[in-house]
Amino acid sequence: MSATGKLGNPSEYFNPHMTFGNASTIHERYLIARKTGMTPNGVMSIKMFTRHWNILEQSIEFSELFPNSYWIWLRRQDVLAQSISHIIAMQTRAWTSLVNPDLTPVYSSDAILQRLRYISITESRWRIFFACNGISPLTLWYEDFIKTPEDTIRQIAAYVGVDIQPSEIKTGVYTHVQRPSLNEEWKERFISEMANVNYLDQLQSGSSNPYSLQKFWQFLKGKLPAPN
Repeated sequence: MSATGKLGNPSEYFNPHMTFGNASTIHERYLIARKTGMTPNGVMSIKMFTRHWNILEQSIEFSELFPNSYWIWLRRQDVLAQSISHIIAMQTRAWTSLVNPDLTPVYSSDAILQRLRYISITESRWRIFFACNGISPLTLWYEDFIKTPEDTIRQIAAYVGVDIQPSEIKTGVYTHVQRPSLNEEWKERFISEMANVNYLDQLQSGSSNPYSLQKFWQFLKGKLPAPN
């Protein structure tokens, strides 16, 4: 989007773990977003997660500072793969393929399950938000973007009413999938350890299962003692 020079410069301007100049307050971050996130044609873009919104809504009225907003919801079809990617990135501190990992990731079924729940909850929050506000966002899928980034940019441009020429779409700027073989290995291992169609996870609990689902099933049948 940034490379087109017409679709804003999206970044996590309200992420408290990211630094933007000397901005220390939410309002100062808003001013940075207005200046840095905007392309010459007046289009401004912001990348937002629900955890950012939790902080944002305490300090500013979004609708007042960002009127006439267009909502783009980037999702992933394979939520388990997404959860695994998050865990690996959190452990290695490498969130894109442009960063060399600091550490070697260690498999944890419990951590993956927790992340699965977290992503599912945040997805539900966005669904409720869009429904309550009568918003029909442009829904994009990560898997489609990786295959055909040009189509994704064209969809975004059409959605916000910006004319983009093919020559303005630069496809060499996006990152690539990280450690695909490791991700697949973890995915297969997780399913082999946790698969159990007799158990339906309860998102409301918000806590991770102390046992794998297979062990939990054994506990229900009286073959294991109750966890501490």
